[in-house]
Amino acid sequence: MYHMPVRQDPNFWWANANFILTPPFTGETQADGFHLKGNMTYSGGSLINRQFGVASRYELHSNRIPRPDRGPWRSAPHVEITGRVIGSTTAGDIFSGDQWNKCWMHRRQTLYQFVFAPPGTDNRRIIGENREIQELIFLEGSSKYKDFVLPGFQNMPVVILNQNSIFPGLSVWAELEILFHVQLEGGSTLWLNPDVLIRMFQWPLEPI
Repeated sequence: MYHMPVRQDPNFWWANANFILTPPFTGETQADGFHLKGNMTYSGGSLINRQFGVASRYELHSNRIPRPDRGPWRSAPHVEITGRVIGSTTAGDIFSGDQWNKCWMHRRQTLYQFVFAPPGTDNRRIIGENREIQELIFLEGSSKYKDFVLPGFQNMPVVILNQNSIFPGLSVWAELEILFHVQLEGGSTLWLNPDVLIRMFQWPLEPI
């Protein structure tokens, strides 16, 4: 009897994750994904920076790389990001300085391998990376308000690997990072309503 060959699974498999947080923002892993929580009110005259987000890592074993003898390949994951990010500035007065409330979402995909290297040296080699930055809130001045509804489905930046990018016989690792960067100055408040929920999924390395 003729048996069709079993195709190796070309998906990146989840390995681990960590939150990237500065107070007062917090993170919690729940059954439905990564929850980011918090709100901050600031009235100081100096610009401050805060951040909240998550980085998640995945592994594709060398024996599951599709068409390993011939590139190129494409890594095109997607995520789901839901919730609302809300910003406001106060009314201020003639003595008020700058009032800023700004928030950007950074999305990053990094592909790397752990290569053979002498003991005590960093053996992580980045073989591909792509980044995107999206402005969510940009308020300057008094009595401003912005309610940004996160999109749900969200493509991550695509990474293309060429044949000579990959070290043969080694796993390819992927790190996906969603990071929100906040700048506040003067009378301003930023809060997450109710939470920001990030869900990440397996995806394939595709020959192209």
